[in-house]
Amino acid sequence: MTALRLDSITLPGAFFLKGSEETQQQSYPVLFITALKLSKVLFGYSEYALRVFVLAASFLSLWLFFEVARLFLPGPWALLALTFFCISRDLIYSSIELKPAAFDILSVLVFTWMIAAGAPSAWSRKKLIGFAAAGFILVFLSIAGIIFMLSAVSCLMIYWYISKDRKSAGRLALILITLTLAAGMYYLFSLQYIREASSLRAYWSSSFFPLEDGPMVQYQWVVVAFKRLFGKFLQYPAFLSAALFVIGLGAVWLKDKAQFIVLSVPILAAVATSAIKAYPFDGRAIFFLVPFVIVALVHGIRVAVEHSAMKRAAAAILVTSMLLAPAYASAQQFLEHSGPEEIKPVLYYLEHHYQEGDAVFVYEGSSHAYSYYSKLYNFDAPPTVIGRKDFDAAWEEYFRDRQGTGRAWVIFTHVKFDARLNERLFILEKFKVRAQPVDALELRVRSASVIPTLENNITASVYLFQV
Repeated sequence: MTALRLDSITLPGAFFLKGSEETQQQSYPVLFITALKLSKVLFGYSEYALRVFVLAASFLSLWLFFEVARLFLPGPWALLALTFFCISRDLIYSSIELKPAAFDILSVLVFTWMIAAGAPSAWSRKKLIGFAAAGFILVFLSIAGIIFMLSAVSCLMIYWYISKDRKSAGRLALILITLTLAAGMYYLFSLQYIREASSLRAYWSSSFFPLEDGPMVQYQWVVVAFKRLFGKFLQYPAFLSAALFVIGLGAVWLKDKAQFIVLSVPILAAVATSAIKAYPFDGRAIFFLVPFVIVALVHGIRVAVEHSAMKRAAAAILVTSMLLAPAYASAQQFLEHSGPEEIKPVLYYLEHHYQEGDAVFVYEGSSHAYSYYSKLYNFDAPPTVIGRKDFDAAWEEYFRDRQGTGRAWVIFTHVKFDARLNERLFILEKFKVRAQPVDALELRVRSASVIPTLENNITASVYLFQV
């Protein structure tokens, strides 16, 4: 959807994305959109050109993460943290995806590196101006930029209070004014459209902290949210990783209060913004928390190993237990050569089997991907977009136009389903009543890289019917 939208958005239009519900759902940061537009101007129209800046941000994040890890951990443990960071399946996938997640991680690493590298009260004027400028720019590159800003300001204010350096009040005020101005502009250009998107807020409903509910419900929400973060997205053993995470944070608290503030404040800020329903605590929206989680986890492993009687055996068991599942999932994702719902293999198949005059029905969840990628393949077939509700009308129009004969292709990705209804199966049954199945291609992924369910096993598919 991002690549498709770029064709219709001008550079001035990136700053005022008003309009359809679709636009409101995808109100990306203005500098992120500008960077993608610029890559098309500089490198031409291609899949690789669109991903230049995202990939560059991902490579820069690797170096920055190692620098940040070294501020919290000794050399060998910092390398272990980097290993955790490098083999994360979802981080690898986001490093080439046309989403701001890569810039989320880069931005939070820049903030963390600048704050953790030295006491703000001792900053030079050059570093002060650099921090304010970086904060102002990075807020507009990242959807989660406002959380970084809140975290950075909170850390600086806590530092200032602990140091009791009243002479640095003017420096702090300058940073606060700059970042507050950036936050206001960020809300004007991006955040207000996300907040106004009712369908997006409904999709995120379970990702907001239940502030109005009782303590037991809130506790359950925290447990489920962090279980998803550890187990589903990072692929770690949920209970073991949660225990090591808590142990690691406790160890950092006992060792260095300032480092504990830097690690914990972004997590608390993310939960706080979800409590006021301004930002979801789930999925790729919280990828930027991964660096803090990994540093705390490795701290926990270090503490467990150092307090074990058999240090080498403990290290081998803990590291293997934590790394095995994410490494296997990442390897499976690499071997599959495609994402969980990749439409391009389906279009390649259609290109080699399409005949002149064939009709193409595209499931509504696949329409954006089809509109963008079909231009890269050698067939000219204006699609009929169908969903569960409008299927009958679309079929009757097709039947009248073709006088009851012909071939029809049906393409599915991003299918909606629940315990009661699978829309792919529902539409296919409707086709089978009216036409004869002739051919089919169903792409399936092994359960290591996608959580196994009935429908997730079929990620993209195309079916041919003879009327």
